[in-house]
Amino acid sequence: HVVMEAHSGAFDTEYFTSRVMKEYIGAANGRRGLDFNKAVAETFTKSGFRVWVETQMTQLRCPGREGSGDIDVIASKDGSIYLCECKDLSFARTITEVVEQLGRFRGRHGDALWKHIRRVEWVRRNATELRRIVGQEPVEIRSLLVTSKIVPMQFAHEFPVHVVPINSL
Repeated sequence: HVVMEAHSGAFDTEYFTSRVMKEYIGAANGRRGLDFNKAVAETFTKSGFRVWVETQMTQLRCPGREGSGDIDVIASKDGSIYLCECKDLSFARTITEVVEQLGRFRGRHGDALWKHIRRVEWVRRNATELRRIVGQEPVEIRSLLVTSKIVPMQFAHEFPVHVVPINSL
């Protein structure tokens, strides 16, 4: 079980101590994440959206101190623009893993959702940079956390981002 889960990247890098294993798990998680981003983009495309995958904040001319990294998927249609953080959360199978998942995605300083919230806030303040990428004036900019399945965050009260499983897009 451990070998199979490690091979597929089901563990976080923090479970390992060696540099080599951390790099391997990081690469496996990166591949799985990119594949999921592409699946989300394909779902939007099938619904008539124009999409951009892994748009770097530097492409939006965002200074590094304001927000680094990328927006996993940008989807645009009729002036509605969705800025999506995509997470394949299919590895939360036990009660303990679900509780850990809830703890990592609260939208609080430093957690797994916080950077996305900061990026969205910057894009909203600098919509002209987004217009340059998508080619139209945004009528509305919406933030989504797109997940691989139904997750507990969908049912949390006062959650800072709208959570949608990919099959409900």
